[in-house]
Amino acid sequence: MKKWFNKGIICMKDVLPSKLKQNQYIYAKEKICYAIYCLATGEDEIRTRLFYATIRLHVLNREECLPHDLREYWFDIWGRLTRFGIKYSGSGKEMMGPIEHTMKRIRKKTAREIAEDLYDLKSELEEY
Repeated sequence: MKKWFNKGIICMKDVLPSKLKQNQYIYAKEKICYAIYCLATGEDEIRTRLFYATIRLHVLNREECLPHDLREYWFDIWGRLTRFGIKYSGSGKEMMGPIEHTMKRIRKKTAREIAEDLYDLKSELEEY
């Protein structure tokens, strides 16, 4: 294997497989950590914090973002976040996105359970 470190280029073949595995899911880890931060530091009630924490998590629906064994768990969380779908007006205009609409309709207890599951997902993802 030829090393390119002196030219500022690192060939992917030269990177240790363990380092690649550690960084493979960094994008998902950053997104979930931000969501946990919003949940922990927000001053609003849990449904509002959960809404702001999760509006950027739709990117985790892409297959490559999460390890295979965590995808089903994520899709369960996503399904509960978007349970009530988009809210439309009588004229067919979108009034609320699916997460906002769901947060307006669920109980605080349900929102707390979803938040706990997000934290559990973050903890599991740290193992990768």
